[in-house]
Amino acid sequence: MHKNYLYFVLTDIVSLNSDVDGTHTEEDTLKLIECTTNCLIYEMNQYRSASWTTFGRRKVLAIQSIKDKITLLSSSRIDHNKWSFVEQRSTVIPRNWNDKWHIVRLVELLLMLQDMLVEQEKVIEDLKLEHVGLKQVDPEDVIRKMMNKQ
Repeated sequence: MHKNYLYFVLTDIVSLNSDVDGTHTEEDTLKLIECTTNCLIYEMNQYRSASWTTFGRRKVLAIQSIKDKITLLSSSRIDHNKWSFVEQRSTVIPRNWNDKWHIVRLVELLLMLQDMLVEQEKVIEDLKLEHVGLKQVDPEDVIRKMMNKQ
């Protein structure tokens, strides 16, 4: 897997020992929504000659960790100016022997993250090939044209 992609996974971690209130976690979630959406907008502008349909498969992933809970999130484009921010999976981080059973869910989350990263690597490769003209794109489905309709 390539390691040179800037916007594969964004993270937000709050200390396990901190007193976290609801306002703080809501602000962190809003920050992740803003950052992941901005990443998608930036990438959309980088691949303006690629397919709008292919870009619809592009997701920016985020991991949010608050106290003993870790959550895998993703942002993607739904429509012209509509974006989704979805919780893919979350679990408790096992911190002691009594929590050992949570390791199964943690491994599931990590495997899902790996699968999603592999898929996104393929999507980015398709976008690059389309953008430079090595993969044919329907002229009515080009990102540049769809952005101009907005």
